[in-house]
Amino acid sequence: MLDQCSTPLFDKLCKYSKKDVVSFHTPGHKSGNLFKKLDAQKFRSFLGENVFRIDLSVSCKEIDSLHEPKGVIEEAQKLAAEIYDADSTFFLTSGSTTGNLLMIAAVCNPGDEIVIPDNMHKSVWPALVVSGAKPIYLRVPYDKDIGISLNCTVNSIQKALEKYPSVKAVFITSPSYYGIYPKDIRKIVEIVHDKGKKLLVDEAWGAHLKFLPSLPSAMGVDADMCVQSTHKTIGALSQASMLHIKGIKEDERDRLKKLYQMFTTTSPSYILLTSLDISRNLMATIGENLLSQMVEYANKVREKVKKLRCLCTLKEEISKNPKKYKLYGFDPTKITIISKRKDITGKDMAGILLKNSNIQVEMAGINNILLLITVGDDEQSVKKLIKGLHKLDQYVQKKGRERVIAPGKFLKRDKEKIFVTDKTPKSIFYSKFQKVRIVNAIGKKSAECVISYPPGIPIILPGEVITHEKYDYIKYLKRIPTEFHGVSDPELNSLKILVD
Repeated sequence: MLDQCSTPLFDKLCKYSKKDVVSFHTPGHKSGNLFKKLDAQKFRSFLGENVFRIDLSVSCKEIDSLHEPKGVIEEAQKLAAEIYDADSTFFLTSGSTTGNLLMIAAVCNPGDEIVIPDNMHKSVWPALVVSGAKPIYLRVPYDKDIGISLNCTVNSIQKALEKYPSVKAVFITSPSYYGIYPKDIRKIVEIVHDKGKKLLVDEAWGAHLKFLPSLPSAMGVDADMCVQSTHKTIGALSQASMLHIKGIKEDERDRLKKLYQMFTTTSPSYILLTSLDISRNLMATIGENLLSQMVEYANKVREKVKKLRCLCTLKEEISKNPKKYKLYGFDPTKITIISKRKDITGKDMAGILLKNSNIQVEMAGINNILLLITVGDDEQSVKKLIKGLHKLDQYVQKKGRERVIAPGKFLKRDKEKIFVTDKTPKSIFYSKFQKVRIVNAIGKKSAECVISYPPGIPIILPGEVITHEKYDYIKYLKRIPTEFHGVSDPELNSLKILVD
């Protein structure tokens, strides 16, 4: 057992910062000296002294190298691996986006098939382009009443592996943005491993699951690799993430390390790295108590929402129709608020909360908003949220507009299906295309990945035929309105289509 009370990287940075070393290396602000000059003083004054003192570089040998760790970074990563039940852990300073790329590229050669449910984050498609892998997409069921995608199931993964026995790996997102995960994820691991495949998990939204004993974490159920956005829920600074591996062969680990050195920066932020060290220490020492409190806060909010007239939570909807959701588990720290009126959009609700109560939500969906309870919350923030939701409920009662068409009308996806493009994402990326009006794209194959953001899940995948159903759904989203990412025309009046 390692000493989980220790913070080796943080301690080393603190010690180094007190030496008053004269810097003739990067970064160019020279321990913040630049910001003593002219108008830049306000920046230094706002951030304080120490943040600049620990913004160092790999030139300082005693604070170790991220690409070739042999000192305090290596020690910090070993501590993280132990607490997360991993064989090895790699620190990331560019979010889980990089982790998704590394996992897929480490396992798949060009042309290898990989099973991927289509509730994937938008970072997965670039990973497919880089790796040259060929995705076997699973259509994830869509809840037409609430307006959210659910997740994959044991049955869908098993069918995909039976139909495509040559796949190299299975990639799943668990939990999803809304906190939905396959209830029997352990069975998925068994099925994947029994067939000699790798299971890769985008656990960006589940860095805290390890500390909720009742919920399954990817490493806890013996997935081969998983990436976690430590910054999302358990206190690391934005972009700070971790990639965990377990049970992979030495040659596969070597390949992953080479890719890590290829796709991660040679100038990492030591501020971000040390926040990972501190976050791990925090969770190792008092993590379960913090998570227990998080769940308590979230349940308190849900109980208050039950008493409101025009708002409800995802948990309430589940309790009304348990059969519909029997294949899924739910992260209790995520709170999805839904308008019972259906004539108030998620964007409306988010705007009202910000304007009337100074509350910023995590995401505004089609007809819902997502709220995160994290280790940073306390009684005061929860009370403010409850008060704000009460004001929102009063607004919804008074300001209802004409009824809009429910999102489910356009996406009839009650059953899981398998979808495969005739070209790999890499081939599509380099293919010839033509830009046409969106209405003229119906019946054609898209050359672009159309993503509704948030939550950053693709609506149309490159190589997919654009149907009337998809076109109608895009028109609906534009009326809300919604931001579209991944396309050359962000207004989505036009779209690139493949030219044979």
